Amino acid sequence: MTWEQTQFDQQLVDVFGFHAVQLGLPQWPVLRSNRMPLHLVASLAMEHSTTDHATDSRTQRITDLPGSEASIARGHRPASLILEHFQSLPFADGSLDLVVAPHGLEMDADPRQTLREIARVLRPEGRLVLTGFNPVSLWGAQHLIGRQPGGVPRSPWISLPRLKDWYALLGLECVLAQHGVYRPRLAQEKWLERMRFLERAGDRWWPICGAVYLTVAVKRVPAIRMVGADFRRKRMRSQPAAVGARRQA
Repeated sequence: MTWEQTQFDQQLVDVFGFHAVQLGLPQWPVLRSNRMPLHLVASLAMEHSTTDHATDSRTQRITDLPGSEASIARGHRPASLILEHFQSLPFADGSLDLVVAPHGLEMDADPRQTLREIARVLRPEGRLVLTGFNPVSLWGAQHLIGRQPGGVPRSPWISLPRLKDWYALLGLECVLAQHGVYRPRLAQEKWLERMRFLERAGDRWWPICGAVYLTVAVKRVPAIRMVGADFRRKRMRSQPAAVGARRQA
């Protein structure tokens, strides 16, 4: 989708670190604008078998993941990883600087567990860039009545307020939320062109009703402050007070 790719390019170009992982949609070059040295595309087995990405000879082994000495020595080389699901990611705690999930929660049977795994593998101040379908939109109405567009998952769509609640429970701070794609999904190109005005009107009058949303969340870890005895104040209290003679009239 053009809008999503544009947003990914804008949000990922200035995200720095070492390890970036994309969850799902391996045929989509989401990380193309990011300049981290190590990129990994983790895809589900069912979608990996239906794309040309399945024939890539650079499929990465489980023992050669970001954070290991082998992956660091290999240098920048995009690799792929096939997983049965995203509910148990094979990464160490706090080992990833960036996780990009284009509709990653909608393709999994347990999206909350998937989000817990993403929060676990992120480093402190690491970023999660996630997109999803908005149920409060024209596409959501089509999905509700059973006339969903082709290529759209049939699983329940996650609303943005609910997603922000999940972020807060997992220590993820949502620093950006954007909506886009206000036209309904139509098969004929001429009707899509006639409804192009909805894109401009939607950004101005009903921005929360876009068919797709993008969020950027940062993992926040509370800082630890050492609390102990204040020896300096104790020494000041132990010093004898100065005694001065008072002159009488």
